[in-house]
Amino acid sequence: MKTKVNKSWRRRNLFLAIQIAVLTLAFSINGFAQDISQRISNTESLFKQMEVEMVDTNFTHKWNQDSSRWELYNREISLYKKDRLLIGMLNERWNEEAEEWENFDRTVKSYDEKEKLIENLNQKWDANQDKWVNLQLRTYTYDRLGNKSEILYHEWRQAAGQWFSTVRYLIDYNMYGEQSEVLIKVYSPSTEIWSNDTRYTFIYDDGYGQPDEAIVEAWDGFSESWQSRGKYSMRYDFRGNKTQETRATWNESMSKWVNGLRFLMDYEKRNMTSEIEQRWDYRSDEWNNAIRNLFSYDDEGEMKQMVEERWNRDSSGWETKNIFLYSDIREIDQEQKPEEQSQE
Repeated sequence: MKTKVNKSWRRRNLFLAIQIAVLTLAFSINGFAQDISQRISNTESLFKQMEVEMVDTNFTHKWNQDSSRWELYNREISLYKKDRLLIGMLNERWNEEAEEWENFDRTVKSYDEKEKLIENLNQKWDANQDKWVNLQLRTYTYDRLGNKSEILYHEWRQAAGQWFSTVRYLIDYNMYGEQSEVLIKVYSPSTEIWSNDTRYTFIYDDGYGQPDEAIVEAWDGFSESWQSRGKYSMRYDFRGNKTQETRATWNESMSKWVNGLRFLMDYEKRNMTSEIEQRWDYRSDEWNNAIRNLFSYDDEGEMKQMVEERWNRDSSGWETKNIFLYSDIREIDQEQKPEEQSQE
């Protein structure tokens, strides 16, 4: 999914804004766990006093190879307060047979007085129950410098009708303000104890900028020590765009890092034009292509098309699986064909 915030404000009429505002006022968030009820009170009342000032609707069209036509696929409605502060997002899928939009998922965001995100609620539509079902709630805490210091995850337990805390991300920073470590703890309801689970340590070759490596360790409760599990190695271009990410796992018996996945990214200025996923072949001792996504943009830098491809080993070439066209208008020119983006 994607959100456009700089292209189509003038095209939105007052009637649409009123429609969407009424729609969002119908959002209901209930049954929060007692222990975090105070922290999410702002989220619960968000849509009652959201003061929507900007509404943006974007449509996703999917190319049907058989009919050689673009078909409606998704509608994303984004709601903003002043300063283009995103406070809600609703995704709907088009039902061709019923010729109507159907709820799919939605996100509700709330902020503190400094406009820092403090809560992010995700819900999914349950067609059988004809209502929104809570999925996940994330709450954010910041240190005195304004850096994000903790992300607390909560999952909704339908049977109990409550939120339960599950995972904590504790974030530390180096002297340059870059993330140096992320410690993940998991909660055990039976013992009511937060226990170590995973730790990410970021390494900067120059001491600042983007991390060049991330070491992943898992906590061993028996030895009460951290054990190496994975390693991320990154490369960047002169603009700071990540151009390569290699993922490896630690092999204890061989006492070495073993390749797993590699991602290769190309850009046109700041816009990613392609991303290739490769997988390590132990037998041939080389990287093999697996998945490729191609992106194209309009003159304003907004994504207008994405092509999903899979590598065919038999033909040694890429095969198109899906093509998506993004637009801020519902009806598009059916004569507009998918762009040729082959990059062998």
